[in-house]
Amino acid sequence: ELLTECVWRMHKMNCCDIFIRRRSNMGICMAFNSIESSRGRLKQEMDSKWPWRVGTSGSKYGLQVRTLLNEDKHSPYSTSSKGITIMTVQPKVWSFTPIDIPKDVYARVYLNAFMSFF
Repeated sequence: ELLTECVWRMHKMNCCDIFIRRRSNMGICMAFNSIESSRGRLKQEMDSKWPWRVGTSGSKYGLQVRTLLNEDKHSPYSTSSKGITIMTVQPKVWSFTPIDIPKDVYARVYLNAFMSFF
């Protein structure tokens, strides 16, 4: 299990219900609020509020997730650093610059909304 203790807008959620497995330019990943996969598009057709949104800012109103790295399942010969990589993108965007978060770190990622016309 990689993702646990998922909370969305102060409500406990089953992580398997809100994350979708998909491909990215970095390999297989777990996506939240994505409509890039067939499962995400189906969810959008069935739920008029998908992808989900928040009405206000603050740590209580977004997504909270605890990650478990399961180091015993990593190769003992691997020299790469342990941690997770996150990409924050719009629901229809394929990928963006990743953020690496090392193991044993409590991290918060804050997002600001902006509108642009290009």
